[in-house]
Amino acid sequence: MSSNKANFFFVIFLQIQLLTNIDLKNHPYLIRLKEQKEELEDLLKLSKETLLLRWFNYHLKNANHPRRVTNFDKDLADGENYVILLN
Repeated sequence: MSSNKANFFFVIFLQIQLLTNIDLKNHPYLIRLKEQKEELEDLLKLSKETLLLRWFNYHLKNANHPRRVTNFDKDLADGENYVILLN
């Protein structure tokens, strides 16, 4: 299987697993994703994909990794961000 296909299937797996029940009731720790000048209502209005991107970047930032993810295609193609996330 090519790395592009593997990446595609991993992204689909992440989206199914992580997007199914994303909300503050099921995952209260998501409040950490609220930006400094953002209201809680604004955080609650974000799409599930946007929350997942924010969650991914939250962990990259806490690992002092310089890169950020803006999409689930090219930004994850080389696998580096996955490695940082999984460590």
